[in-house]
Amino acid sequence: MKRHENILAAPGRKECQIVFIGDSITDGWDAEKGGKKVWDREYVPLGALNLGINCDSTQHALWRLDHGEIDGLPKLKVAVIEIGTNNVGITRDPPEDIAKGVEAICKRLKQKAPQARILLMAIFPKRFGAIRHEVANNLIAKLADGKRIFFMDINDTLVKEKVIADRVGHLTEKGYEIWARKMRPTLKKLMQNKTGNRVIPATKPAKGGIPPKRRPAKKRLIRKDFKTVDFASAARDVGVDRIIYPGGLFTTVYKTGRCPAGLTRRARHRRLVRLTE
Repeated sequence: MKRHENILAAPGRKECQIVFIGDSITDGWDAEKGGKKVWDREYVPLGALNLGINCDSTQHALWRLDHGEIDGLPKLKVAVIEIGTNNVGITRDPPEDIAKGVEAICKRLKQKAPQARILLMAIFPKRFGAIRHEVANNLIAKLADGKRIFFMDINDTLVKEKVIADRVGHLTEKGYEIWARKMRPTLKKLMQNKTGNRVIPATKPAKGGIPPKRRPAKKRLIRKDFKTVDFASAARDVGVDRIIYPGGLFTTVYKTGRCPAGLTRRARHRRLVRLTE
């Protein structure tokens, strides 16, 4: 509670342009053996405010936002969120609940600071990179809309550079240097309100994720029995109901009960593929 009160009483709050919301990893920006040197160099000139508190989970961060930590910041442009590791290690929440907690934080930020952009960081790996959080990170990545919310995953670099200090996921001093370096170009764009699509490609979506948008079927010519016929009639010859082309690749959807004798549906698919030019 004392840390919360200190945040509310922080000098120069009204001039703050960027806030960092999180747990002890975020709180480490103020540590002498953590990220303090980088913080003073990179973020103090921006009037940054550190909202990281040791042992906090998503529900704690949400409570703090509801109790004034984000209020009265008219110049706020960017909120960086790195939270969730304690939901895994302490409260043992499932990935879906962690993602919902992060989503709730984003919604609260939109309400209290509608002018600010949000940069979501992937949950950092634990135990020197041995334990990761791909499922939770994939769900968090889907919150990015490329307009107000953005996602960044620097975990591969953190593991490669061996800057995970302990089993919790705290960073070494070099780790904070890397974090700041990776964020620098993105924060510059967000601060200047120059954004396009998602800033950093998210990790590969987990199985069962959102499918790609389907493109309308295109009329193509295929060669069959040395005769060129239109696409639709050739499709009917092999019992195909319709052909769809998502992402430039085509998918066949077969009529039920129309599989030719001796051919499985997969074989029929391959047969059509071989006939396509």
